[in-house]
Amino acid sequence: MSAKILAIGDLTVDQIMAPLQDLPRWGEEAEVHSLEIRLGGNTGNFALTANALGLEVACMGPIGRDSNGRWVRAELERHGLTTKHLHVCSDLGTSVSVALVKEDGERLFVTYPGALVHLENMVARGNFPAATYALFSGWCQPPRVAAPVLAACFDRLRARGTTVVIDLAWSEASWLVRDQLFGALSRADIVIMNIDEAAALTSRTDLPAVMESLRAHLGADMMIIVKRGSEGAMLDVPHMSPTNIPAFRVAESRAAVGTGDSFNAGFLHALAVQRLTPVDAAQFGCDVASWQLMHGRKDRIDAAEIRSLRTAGLTRRGAIA
Repeated sequence: MSAKILAIGDLTVDQIMAPLQDLPRWGEEAEVHSLEIRLGGNTGNFALTANALGLEVACMGPIGRDSNGRWVRAELERHGLTTKHLHVCSDLGTSVSVALVKEDGERLFVTYPGALVHLENMVARGNFPAATYALFSGWCQPPRVAAPVLAACFDRLRARGTTVVIDLAWSEASWLVRDQLFGALSRADIVIMNIDEAAALTSRTDLPAVMESLRAHLGADMMIIVKRGSEGAMLDVPHMSPTNIPAFRVAESRAAVGTGDSFNAGFLHALAVQRLTPVDAAQFGCDVASWQLMHGRKDRIDAAEIRSLRTAGLTRRGAIA
């Protein structure tokens, strides 16, 4: 069973190096034992996990007319994903992101944006195919994409019956224009972010205060999800008290790069295909993220196996971000 999901944002070539004990100082060198090159970016990570769960996904994002762009296209096609909605740019190369992963799973990113600077123009044109859900992530936020452009796009999609979901990315520039950002977010249906992004956006550190501030800025009808790393997620559904969604403890895990995008894939699968309540959908999202931490990226993920984690006697604590 499938549902059409439109994934809009960053498609990058990810170079993941691990494990790193400490960052070297300028002029020094550190060695790692693992290098993985894979399709990434928030949009790429989401699309591959959603596709593995059986969702029908169409990706929209700018890539360059270069070898990396051809590789991104080939990777999407290898997984059976359509590439006809990609925006190919001749003036800039495809985005590349280097992820350095510490021994404890924490990570940092160094990114060459390249063609992603054309994302606003792509969104403004609004040539979007029909979809049940549209997920905006990775760069799709002010000031990288202007608030009026996003708001107009969200309004058009919602008028067509598409549920608009946006997942924030860390951006110091965005926190400086929080009024613009809140204005754009308030036109979506579901807003997702991690706890660090939520704290930066609201200028709060205490979780209840963070949730209260988000609700005040985003309005009574917004569904809000704050991903909390190893603590799972906090879900705030309209007209209900915020609900803590626990995750499984993962004793041995793969690199956590893209785990939050896996949550998004599980969450939307649970809503669109399994027809679960938001609370149960968020729980399934946490479980998909924990499962992927244990098993790594796979071409196929059995939803029934994910659901069985609830009865496997595992400790309800894990690691998503």
